[in-house]
Amino acid sequence: GEDFFPGPWRSTVWENRGYGIPIETNTLALFYNVDMFKGAGLDPNRPPTTWEELTSYAAKLTKPGVYGLSVSAIGTEEGTFQWLPFLWQNGVDIGDLDNPKAVEALELWVNWMKKGYVSKEIVSMDQWSGVRVQFVNEGAAMMVNGPWCLPAMGEVNFKVALLPGRVEKASAMGGVNFAFFKGKNIDAVWEFIEWIYQPDNLEELAYKWGCLPVLKEVAETSPYWSDPLGKVFVEQMKYARPRGPHPKWPQISEAIYVALQEALLGVKTSTQALKDAAEKIEKLI
Repeated sequence: GEDFFPGPWRSTVWENRGYGIPIETNTLALFYNVDMFKGAGLDPNRPPTTWEELTSYAAKLTKPGVYGLSVSAIGTEEGTFQWLPFLWQNGVDIGDLDNPKAVEALELWVNWMKKGYVSKEIVSMDQWSGVRVQFVNEGAAMMVNGPWCLPAMGEVNFKVALLPGRVEKASAMGGVNFAFFKGKNIDAVWEFIEWIYQPDNLEELAYKWGCLPVLKEVAETSPYWSDPLGKVFVEQMKYARPRGPHPKWPQISEAIYVALQEALLGVKTSTQALKDAAEKIEKLI
């Protein structure tokens, strides 16, 4: 597993037993509009690196018709995927959601909404047709999104940076893993694996899926990811963590995105929403 980025490899292991192998991966980073940065007196070569900077940049970039930032807080796996990096950045994990540091990570998003730095619509916006479209249409100056957006950015003059950190650097990761049942075609399976893991094949497959190769060396030397935008995602992969893995992940994730929605919609305080989520998750794990 040493040849792989740590996040994808960890995503295949449950209770110290490997169940598959990663084939391609992705992660979240911060996209930002260069022209809007300049217009707000911000240096486009110095993106925000902390939560405090991210919030103050969002404040400076917010103006009529433009939100400073866009994220997805939709009531699906995508909402969980987008918020988890902020939880992890504050040094907390999903088994500890009633920790004040978890509340702080949720309050960060709640305050953005209260102050109008993000749209109230983020609770129904997915990453592709919601967040990306808002950014491409210049309705948001920054967004949290993945490498699948890179070929579909229209005419926007943008750059990409690592997600701002807090106690530590972190991002969430997605992607695809292969697992195979025992059967008579096992030799053909190995033949396929040997073929797909050849650097050229792995590179091309990942690129066509809008993802990164799971092998560190392949990603770091790939011409597809060697430009300044691609290099950021390769670097971000070093801090990308899997969601789970856990046999009950869908229910765990639901508890998280429900809490996210409850807090953002004002149905519950962040503290109460996460306390309720923690109780649900404790029963699951």
